Amino acid sequence: MKSDSDVRELVLYGDKLFSGCGNGAVQVWDIAQLKCVKSEKKHSDDVLALKLLRDKLYSGSSDATVRAWDVTTLECVDTRLGHNNWVFALEVDPKTGLVFSGSSDNSVKVRTMKYIFDMALIC
Repeated sequence: MKSDSDVRELVLYGDKLFSGCGNGAVQVWDIAQLKCVKSEKKHSDDVLALKLLRDKLYSGSSDATVRAWDVTTLECVDTRLGHNNWVFALEVDPKTGLVFSGSSDNSVKVRTMKYIFDMALIC
């Protein structure tokens, strides 16, 4: 399997593999056919983080955004701003659906993908 850009992150979902790429694309691969079946470039910079919850894939990027994708169609269904720098880390709470994003702006954001709240880091 060959991507059209460097691959930064991978997430497996049934017989599909999602990749986040250095050109801002999220790709879906058919594992049985060993080929890319769809590629969507909605981020303007590297996709650095991917997380999956049920029928949604979440991507974090060096364009400082978090996007939500429908795993069936690979359509971007939501975009959230809030960070001032690269989004390196994502985590999703399966009970609440909350999406946590960590950035090189030294912040963690908590998102419902409808609203955004700031959460202070205490180290």
